[in-house]
Amino acid sequence: MFQLVRLKCLFMKVMAVVYMFAFASLYTQIPGLYGPSGLTPVHNVLLNLKGKQSLISRLLSFPSLVIYSGDLNIQPHHAMDICCLYGIAFSLLAMVFDAMRNALTFFVLWSLYLSLYKVGQVFLWFQCQIIRILPSCQVFGR
Repeated sequence: MFQLVRLKCLFMKVMAVVYMFAFASLYTQIPGLYGPSGLTPVHNVLLNLKGKQSLISRLLSFPSLVIYSGDLNIQPHHAMDICCLYGIAFSLLAMVFDAMRNALTFFVLWSLYLSLYKVGQVFLWFQCQIIRILPSCQVFGR
């Protein structure tokens, strides 16, 4: 039983490390890829989603926290920066503190990364990105 607990703890710590590197590497790429003069500006994606839908229906139709950047008067690429910084902070906390390695923390990490993935367009639509999203489902059930 003790081995199983140690293995679970190690798995969750490794997942936190993976998330930390994923958010940190994406954070450095946001200005060049998704900024106003980037290769594929993120505000172009959000222009297609403009409408008079309710907050919940927007989230259900396009699951990304970045779509609320207009409601908060934040530029979309800055909202992506904020998601990355929160992701880095939560993953560092999960790496260091045992109490932060729980389903809620990994749900936050998963939803932040999913938010970035949905607006990331072709640069985040590779299969290796999906690999980061799927193992978090294993952590939720623990």
